[in-house]
Amino acid sequence: MFIRDGGKRKEKRLEYFNRDRKSILLIDHNTISEELNPGNTVLVLPFSAKPGTTAGVGASDPTCASIKALVSFIREDVSSSGTGQVNIPLTLSRLKERAQEAGFSSDASGLFGYLSKTAAEEEELEREKRNSGLGGLLRRSAVESPLLRTKATTYEAAGTRSYRDPGVELGEDSLLTKKVREAGKKLWGR
Repeated sequence: MFIRDGGKRKEKRLEYFNRDRKSILLIDHNTISEELNPGNTVLVLPFSAKPGTTAGVGASDPTCASIKALVSFIREDVSSSGTGQVNIPLTLSRLKERAQEAGFSSDASGLFGYLSKTAAEEEELEREKRNSGLGGLLRRSAVESPLLRTKATTYEAAGTRSYRDPGVELGEDSLLTKKVREAGKKLWGR
């Protein structure tokens, strides 16, 4: 990074990196980065977390969600290219074409909007997938059941069921009934 104009202008210059620019992706919130490196830059919103915390950084943060969608697109593009090589300018140009087809502008902010929309759609699909089938049924049941929703202890869960006498279910002459009766005598003196 170069600091210009007494610290007012911060420039990230990729031409000074000691690697092929096709393999460099610059994710930044500074518009100067896009001006200097248009083929390699994706502009995002600044993270909403304060230094030393992680608040605001996560799946619900649009910047994180957009970056995840971008990484997925890059992986998809690399695997479909046949060469297995990363070409960030080519991948970003394809992504910008998709963004334009979806009605977004082709600049870096339009690309961020497209990535945010794509991430929100993927999150909705994942939510629908999690709520379908047997797993979805179990999750919905867990939410609707007061016993499961409150995360009751084993003791509390056992308290919600009525006591079942093993003598009635198994018969008075069963070994389990005898052991339960002996334990009851020791504990309660009966």
